[in-house]
Amino acid sequence: MEQYRAILAFLLLGFLCGALYDGVRILRVLGGLASYSAAGRAFREKRLPLIGPVYLRPRRCTRWLRSCQIAAGDIFFCLTVSVLLSVCLFDFGYGILRWFYFVSCTAGFLAYRAGPGRLVMFFSETIAFGVRVFLKYLYWLCRLPFLFAARALRAAGLLLRQKLLVPIALHHARRRRIAYTRRIQNNLLSTLQSMQS
Repeated sequence: MEQYRAILAFLLLGFLCGALYDGVRILRVLGGLASYSAAGRAFREKRLPLIGPVYLRPRRCTRWLRSCQIAAGDIFFCLTVSVLLSVCLFDFGYGILRWFYFVSCTAGFLAYRAGPGRLVMFFSETIAFGVRVFLKYLYWLCRLPFLFAARALRAAGLLLRQKLLVPIALHHARRRRIAYTRRIQNNLLSTLQSMQS
């Protein structure tokens, strides 16, 4: 009974690994590093309410950068799968490696790739477009309070400038002009007095 439970768990682990690998592949599509299907061709550019145009276009990057991004995704996948596999091996086999664990995990992975994996990758560009739209709406919603705060601060700054700072500046400019006029008057009076004496 324990072996059947372990085989079922490793089948599900293989299925999960296949889904995780498709997630990494969809991230490649989202980043413009790969294109797997023709189902998303209609979603290259759409104009959406509130946020405007959304594009699913490949980014232009160097071959080295593209290789680094693909390698990072593969390393993430391998590390995640190795941790999941280690946890399941220690949980079900108490550290003892048995051949049917790996066979059932591989069978689960292949079952996912043959079944739902094909459908997921057929719609990968559509899924990537949906993720991009979701992230753009999320960015717009997160940015909205800051836009309102900036408008309120700008309005408060204009009001402060018009009602407080401009009158004070005008008052000081008027006082400077009056002081300048008095200095010129005093200079003229002193010049006239010196000429009369």
